[in-house]
Formats: sequence, C-alpha cells, structure tokens
Amino acid sequence: MKNETKKPMNLIKKLLAVLLIVVGIVCFLYTFAMYFTGFGGFLSFVWLIPAFLGLLLAGMLMGKIILRKWQKRLMIYVLIPIVLIFLVVEMIILSAFFEKPKEEPEYIIVLGTTVYEHGPCYLLRQRLKEAVKWADIYEDAKIVVTGGQGEAEPFTEGSEMKRYLIEELGVSEDRIIVEEVSVNTYENMTFTGAILEKEDEGFSYENTPVLVVTNNFHMYRAMQIAKKAGYENVSGAPSGTYIFLFPHYMVREFCAILKNMALGRM
Repeated sequence: MKNETKKPMNLIKKLLAVLLIVVGIVCFLYTFAMYFTGFGGFLSFVWLIPAFLGLLLAGMLMGKIILRKWQKRLMIYVLIPIVLIFLVVEMIILSAFFEKPKEEPEYIIVLGTTVYEHGPCYLLRQRLKEAVKWADIYEDAKIVVTGGQGEAEPFTEGSEMKRYLIEELGVSEDRIIVEEVSVNTYENMTFTGAILEKEDEGFSYENTPVLVVTNNFHMYRAMQIAKKAGYENVSGAPSGTYIFLFPHYMVREFCAILKNMALGRM
C-alpha cells in the first residue's frame, strides 16, 4: 500500500518539475527576444528571475538541489510575499480592462507614446483608433492628443497624433486639441488640464466628463493618475496591444505602478 500511494506523488512531482523547466526555458528565451528586438530594453532581464526560479524549483522537486534552512526561510518570508503582491497588483491591472465611459464625455484624452519617422507605433495607433471609435459615438466631444518629444523621436507625440488623426482617420482638425510638452502620464494629465482650463471657461476638474484612452495594460495606472491630478468625472476606454508583448508590458506596468506610488503620482 505504501508504494501505491508514493508512485502517484512521484509522477506528480515529475510532471510539475517538467512544467517548471519549460516555464524557465520559455522565460529565458523571452528575455533575449525582448532585448534583441528592442521592445524590452534593460527591463527585459527581469524575465531572468522567473527563469531562474522555475529551474530552481524544478531542481528541488527532483532532489537535485537541496536548500539550507536559511535559504528556505528566505524563500518563504521574502519571495512568497513578493509573488503574492505581484499577483494582486496584476489582478488590479486586469480589472481596468473593462473600463467604459460612464457618461457622454466632453473631451477624449488620448495618451501619447512612441512615434517614428514613418508614424505612430502600433500601440499608439491602437489608442488613436479607439479614440475615433468613441468620437464617432459622441459627436460633440473633442479629442485631446497629449505627448512631448522623446530623445529618439523625430516629432512631438502630440503633433504626430494630430497628423495621423487628420490624414489617416479622417478627423476634422477643428475637433483636435494638442498638448506636446509632457513626458510622462502624470504630465499628460496635468498639462492637458491646464490647456482645457484656458480654452474652455466651462471646464472643471470636478464636473466636466472626460474619457481617457490608452492601452489596456496602462489603463489602471492612467485612471489613478488622472484622479490624482484632480479629474473627478473621469472614465476610461482601453485599447489592445500585441499578444507577444502583453506579458512584458504587464510586468513593466507592475514596476511603473510601484514607481508612481513612490513618487506620489497615484
């Protein structure tokens, strides 16, 4: 009877170990895919952490790696809480994927990201198309494009977004407001608010309904920053992203949320 109960457990351990090895290898390959394609930058190497942990746990299950007591305590008291915090934050990020307009917006604010010589990047094109979708529904709403010029960008994000809206998506120029100085999400929202206060006497942070458009993984942070910047009647409209890049952006967003919380921006 003793052997009969032991075999299934051994089989389960082996299957789990194989799964962890596969996860480790996939994360290892994903690290270099992100880095050498240029999408991940230095943060690409964060994927070496789950790669290492997957192989470590697999080795432990197979009896190839035996940890000392202090190493086990380190994993229990440090690693497990970090993993739990990460999972909770990721669930919160995912909850914002279902944001929708609460009421008819007066302004549709499109947050900027990378632009190239040939035009907006894929993520930004998705944001602009999402904005136009809602602009077609709310015909009186104006579109605010916001974003300055990064070091490697040939134009300001705001000006290129305006061009794309007019030339590629057929939006009337008099319906577009441009902010082209900001360099992060917090500045996107604060500088946009300053422009709206100047151009619209009826604008108020408390009552004017605004709709924020950005990619799904960025939606939660954008909404929290908007509220921190003073917008009280704000809702969101998330757009999509590359499936291949989705895991990386979710991890990067976790880091960005911690950074913005530390800076008091959300």
